[in-house]
Amino acid sequence: MKGGLLSILPAMAVACALVMLSACGTLGRGYSYNDPPFDDQIELEDLYAEAEAGSSSAMAHLGWRYDTGRGAPTNPIKASQWYQVAADEGHSLAQNNLGCLFRDGRQSMRATVSR
Repeated sequence: MKGGLLSILPAMAVACALVMLSACGTLGRGYSYNDPPFDDQIELEDLYAEAEAGSSSAMAHLGWRYDTGRGAPTNPIKASQWYQVAADEGHSLAQNNLGCLFRDGRQSMRATVSR
């Protein structure tokens, strides 16, 4: 058996990379930080109230607002902070979007940790 398991490792690495890229919205039709299932007509004050009550969806939505500038001023530090809080609560879209911020170099680890 020539090559064996080692011969398929490069193909597996490419497949894994494609899956990871598609999760961040750069390939495929998945959600990305530019097109989430959030209603951008909700008032910021209402989102803050829901976030303070513990809604991880509201926390992720606030992160998205500050990330994209839709309904709030663009602020990558606030975006990463809200994404981090929601991600800590297990919100998968916030986890994805936080990873995309770091991947794209739009945020530093220091800004997120120092919240």
